[in-house]
Formats: sequence, structure tokens, C-alpha cells
Amino acid sequence: MAALASIVAALLAGGPKFTNPGLSSPSAADYAESPIEEYQPVVTGDLPSRQSLRITETLQVVSKVLSAVASLAFTLGKSTTSASCAPETVMTSSGPVPDCTEKLLQGTRGLLVDLDGTIYNDHGLLPGAHQFYHWADKSRYPYVLLSNSGAKGAEGTQAKLATAPFDLTSNPSMPPVPLKNILTGAMAAADFLIEKAKPGSRIFILQSLSRYGGIIDCFRRVLERRAPRGWMEKMEIRTYLSTQDAKIWARDAVRGKHMTYVALAGDGDIRDEEDWGYSTWDYDMLQKAVWIISNGGFLVTHARDTHNPKLAREEGFEDVDLMVPGPGTFEALIKSATYPKAIDRTFNTGKGGNLGGKYMMDKAMKMLKGLGLREGKVCFTHI
Repeated sequence: MAALASIVAALLAGGPKFTNPGLSSPSAADYAESPIEEYQPVVTGDLPSRQSLRITETLQVVSKVLSAVASLAFTLGKSTTSASCAPETVMTSSGPVPDCTEKLLQGTRGLLVDLDGTIYNDHGLLPGAHQFYHWADKSRYPYVLLSNSGAKGAEGTQAKLATAPFDLTSNPSMPPVPLKNILTGAMAAADFLIEKAKPGSRIFILQSLSRYGGIIDCFRRVLERRAPRGWMEKMEIRTYLSTQDAKIWARDAVRGKHMTYVALAGDGDIRDEEDWGYSTWDYDMLQKAVWIISNGGFLVTHARDTHNPKLAREEGFEDVDLMVPGPGTFEALIKSATYPKAIDRTFNTGKGGNLGGKYMMDKAMKMLKGLGLREGKVCFTHI
């Protein structure tokens, strides 16, 4: 499986700043769905040059970068050249590794690192992940770990990265990944709702559960942690609606009585935290979401991933691709079922989403600044 790591670099005048449209209360006039498939940051200011550096390697991108492959092909602008350096051995908690990091990342002052498919896959950590984290933790570079997951916030992600086979520290004496270094799609979607939902708004949450190391996380918990005091009490928030309640919510939405949202916050399958709630997708759940959105409701989601690769092969099915539908599949299904009404009322706040610039990338840059980033290049790795 090929992977792509993009290093988006530009000299930053007075600190990083990205352009994004200003947002007010949600309405068709305020928003139009962006056709952009992948967020491309635009640096503002009077800059002497703008450069985009792209590195293409195998799935073990992080391992390749940090192990400093002797010859690495990359594209800079329209010209192609090569970079190489003599590796020097550096001791890490995972043993000696060749290090040419300083030359490869010359001028870089901050790191945005995608977790899904770059640090780990469904098997566990990818080769080089331990070395990368040890290096990043000890280096001068401020870093933020990014995930489009809608099932967990920083706490749930921290628990995952401390649980085998995803344990990044690999050393019992090392502390867990700091919460201040983690940003997820659930956090971005929660921030959108906290900013936009007016008192009296209704929010219907379709969520997944995250369970790692005895820690349970989900979108509602993320929303509770990030909301200011008293905000939750001003909203009507449900993770389950009866058929009659769903009809009432749709009726009140179309009559303008309540601003109503459907928050799609699952990493594929969905499961309510309450035992009596939903335990998987079914026609009834989709129908209720469609009723609300068809009658003036807004769809808020966190990722455009249409599928989640399932790399593990089952005995007797080694040649069968057993990938599972991702959150983007259900976003597309709901938008199709409500077409054309959901076109300008769908807000995707994750990486690659139409509001991912403001709620993920800009937020990540602010986090980097809070961690010490001043001016220089920012490296963004993803696949």
C-alpha cells in the first residue's frame, strides 16, 4: 500500500496564519460546500517564496524519514532532484537508528503528524513509530498528532497510544502522550457546534465508542469536556430518538422553532453509550437523520474517509479485501437521500472537509504556537 507524506513549507511572517472565510451562524447563505478534496493551506503575507515539498515513499513513511534513507527522491516545484546524507547512528529507546533528520527537516520548526495510516494501522504501530515519538519528544520541535476520528478526543487517543499494540512510548518510564499534543475530528466537530449552536438548539448524535485501557470515550463526552460551563444545559442533546420524537424534531426544524443538528460522529459503525440505545447502523437510524436534515437540519461530521482498510487477513480469505465502510460513506448516503437540501447544510470539520481548514488545520497551527512555534517551516505528514 503506497503512502504519501506531504511537507507543506513556507516562511511564516510573524507566525503561521492561514486564510479561511469568517463564519457566522449557520445558514445556506453563509456556507457553500467546498469542492476541495484535500485541505491546501495558503500562507498570507509578503513572502519571498512559496514552496511545496512532496515526499513519496512506502507505507513506512515515518520510519523512512527518521531512518534517513541514503537517497530520497522528492519533488520541489516543477523540478526533480535528489537528497542524500551520510547517516549517523543515534540511540533511541528502541535501539540505534541512522539519523539524518536535521538535514531532511532543515528549517522546519513544527510538526503536524497524521496518526491514521502514518503512525498506526489496524494491526498496530507502523515500523519507525517508536523511534519517531522518542525523537519528537526529545527534540526541539513542537508537534501535534492529528486524527480524523470522531469516536474519541484527546483523552481517548491518549489511552489508545498507551495500549498495546498502539503503545507509542514503548517504555514504562515514559509518560503518556500529552493531551496538549493531540487534536481529533471529534474535537473539531465539537468546537463547531459549541461555536454555532444557539441556546435552545437540538443535537442528535450518532456516535461510536472508543475503548482502550479501560478508558471509554465518545463524541458526547468530547462535547461535554470542550463546552463552556452551562452550555450543555442550554441545548437539547440526544443520542437516541424515538420515531415520534424524530418526527417532532423534523416538524419543529422546518417551522423554525429550533436550530437542529445531526452530528455524525462514528468511525464506521455506531454504538450508543447507553445499553438501551442503538448498537449498529440500521434503516431506522438513517431514516430519522434524513427526516431532520430534509426539514432544515444541519449535518455535522468529522471525516470524508469512505472506507477504513482492514489489513488483517482471515484464514481462508487471504485474497479477499475486507475493508469496512468509513464515516464518509454514511455522510454521502445521507446527503444523497436528502439531495439537494443537504448540499449547503453539510459541515465537515475534519482534515479534507469543507471546514477542515478552520477547525482542524488552523486549530493545529494555534496549538503549535502554544507549544513554542515561532517562525519557520511546518512539516505535515499524512497518507
